[in-house]
Amino acid sequence: MRLSIIMTFLVSSLLTFAQENIEFQYTMKRDSVDSSLIRIEAKIINRANEKIYFLSESCNGLDYYLKTNVSNIEPYIMIHCNASYPRKIKINPRSEYIFHSLIRDEKELKEIGLTLTFVQLNSTTKVEGRSINEIKKEYLNQTLNLKGKMVELK
Repeated sequence: MRLSIIMTFLVSSLLTFAQENIEFQYTMKRDSVDSSLIRIEAKIINRANEKIYFLSESCNGLDYYLKTNVSNIEPYIMIHCNASYPRKIKINPRSEYIFHSLIRDEKELKEIGLTLTFVQLNSTTKVEGRSINEIKKEYLNQTLNLKGKMVELK
């Protein structure tokens, strides 16, 4: 009983520390040719003094890890792969990782917010030869929902 309480405290303390040192920011703008497409430039910022590692995918990167605050609007996946493999991405201390995505918006929204499901890995995590879902389950206690600010669309 005491051990489970201690473990719960340690995990919640680590997640709180991680959330304070990891920031999710993005900018958005409508496509100049197709105004139903919203182009996203996003970044994950490591504010800590140590490297951080996270899970991504070989096909579509972090697209499947993004959610919007609007129902029925999600990232627009242009490439559908038969298979996707786990990728372990490293962000050095006080550095950032930049990625791009698209959203299709038929509702002509004025503002939108994004949340990134961030599966934090350990430096020793091996992803080769493993499935993405296996890794997600193993690191469920190290998964954060990084909520970004609302952005006005122009």
